[in-house]
Amino acid sequence: FPALLSALGNVEVRLNPDLASLDFGPLTTVEGDLEVTGNPLLTSFSATSLASARAGVTVVDNASLTSFDLRSLVNVDLSPPPVSPPQPVVGPTPTPGSSVDVEDNPALTSFDLNRLSNVAKVVVSNNVSRTRLPALPAPSAGSSVEVVPYSGLVDLTPPAGLTKLLHVLV
Repeated sequence: FPALLSALGNVEVRLNPDLASLDFGPLTTVEGDLEVTGNPLLTSFSATSLASARAGVTVVDNASLTSFDLRSLVNVDLSPPPVSPPQPVVGPTPTPGSSVDVEDNPALTSFDLNRLSNVAKVVVSNNVSRTRLPALPAPSAGSSVEVVPYSGLVDLTPPAGLTKLLHVLV
């Protein structure tokens, strides 16, 4: 995606039997979901410029995936963007609840969510090759963290910049 800077909806890379690698280039914003699922030969992908995926990030069921890089991702949140000056809300407001899901990638050995600072939920499960989790968000006041048994878990370190989180499931 050499010229794509933003997506107004979802970006889905799904069920591509021959895809081996993927680079999202200069993509900085996804207003919907970023989904990378069911790509059996995909070994790596990067979205190093992506700062916001408002509806969520899903990396699930990529049998050969060993690494991915979302090093610039800061915001995963459905809350409406701030308006200046604040305006009255008409109709229902979106409920924050966006998540980062990294599941069922049996060859995964590394991934980067180092700058993630605004997310409702992070789920990391069934990535059997993982021995070290990346820096993941720590809870803010009024939030919760749930850690469940995880085969091979060595370390869980929160990033220093986290400002908002509702739930972590590992």
